[in-house]
Order: sequence, then C-alpha cells, then structure tokens
Amino acid sequence: MISSFRGVRVLAATLAVSLPFVLSACGGDDTSAMDTSAAPDCPTTPVNVVVSVDQWGNIVSQLGGACAEVTTVLAGSAVDPHDYEPAPSDAAGVPTGQTRFELEVPASEYGLHVDGSIHVLPSGESLRTDLSCTLFLTEPEDYEGGELTVSDTYGTHEVKLPAGDLILYPSTSLHRVNPVTRGHRTSAFFWLQSMVRSDQHRGMLFDLDQTIQRLRAAHGESEETVGLTALYHNLVRTWSEV
Repeated sequence: MISSFRGVRVLAATLAVSLPFVLSACGGDDTSAMDTSAAPDCPTTPVNVVVSVDQWGNIVSQLGGACAEVTTVLAGSAVDPHDYEPAPSDAAGVPTGQTRFELEVPASEYGLHVDGSIHVLPSGESLRTDLSCTLFLTEPEDYEGGELTVSDTYGTHEVKLPAGDLILYPSTSLHRVNPVTRGHRTSAFFWLQSMVRSDQHRGMLFDLDQTIQRLRAAHGESEETVGLTALYHNLVRTWSEV
C-alpha cells in the first residue's frame, strides 16, 4: 500500500523525532547570510547531527541552536563535494549521528534496491524498518527526472510530488530514484517501525477502518458499526507488538 499526504510539514516534523532521517539535495544555495548567533541553552539532550558540507551545517545550527551538535565532514574544505572520496575516518563518524544530511551529486540516481531491514540507533536500540517515507522539498517544475519509482504487488508507480508532500510505502518494496537531468531535487527520507509488523495486516486494518468510517458517515452509529469497531481493535490487539 502506498499513501501520499499533502500539507505534511507538521506531520513530518513529528515523525522525524528519534527516527533515522536523511536529507538529500543537489545545489549550491548560499547559507552564509543566515543568523548563527548564540541560542539559549537546550532544555533537553542535544541531537547529534552529521552533515556533509558547511551549507547544511549552517542550516542545522540555525534550526537546532543549542539542541543540535553538528559534525561537518567537509568543514571549510576546498574539495568540491562532487569530487570528494570519503576516508575511513570520515565514514566512522556517520553512524553516531541521530540525523544525517547528504548532498546528492547532480545527474546521479539511486538504483533499484530494498531498504535495510534494521537500523541501529545511537542509543543502541534497534529499529525495524516497516515503512519508508519520502518528503519532497523541491517543486516538480524545478527539475527533470528524479522520479521515485516504487514496485509492489499492485505494479510499478512513478511518484513526483509537490514540495511539502510526503509518500509512505512499505520498506519491503523495490524502489529507485531516476536520474536528475536538469535542476536539483531535494528530499528527506526516513523510516518508521509499526506496531503491526505485517504489511498485509496493516492493509487489512486500513481497509476495515475506512469501511467503518464510510458506514458511520452514511448511516450514523449503529450496532453494526460498534461491532466492526470492536473487531478492528481486537485485530490490533492480536497483531500489534508493543
């Protein structure tokens, strides 16, 4: 099942907390004019963030203030990010980041793949990747190519959504990003672990919930809708892992 959401900025901000999160982009927007003055002390434990280049570091520092501890791989480097070859010492620092930002090389692509099944968080906890999310941050007319292609039991879907829209799809799906041939494509992607492990079970619960909502809208609350609601919650109780 593939779902897309509009006006998802608040939703995405909520989901990104404590989840592996990557921002990928092409382009050279200047962030040097951003205000990086000292921020108040962080009221909680700061988040470790690993970024590729200074422009992302400036953005994260501006947004996170004292709550973001930023490590920049190419800090102040004269190396063109597109020519950069990471050293083992650079790669060693990436897993320590709770949030990771990447700079996508122009005209690059992500080949057909399935996302890794388990992510180990900095806390040592493991996250099972049940659902993958892609949040589009660039308007479709600003670049050519770059479609997200997802293959599942219902066929192959090409997705290219407006900035601010998000698509949610099973992490078991084969997917790829087509080459960007003009402009740049900025997107954020991250993963969710569901209380219901099985994609088939999640789909059945979704269909049942939608049916209950339609029946309630058409006929009001009734003995039948109460019974179906009880069935829904009993299935969640049976299939969920908490």
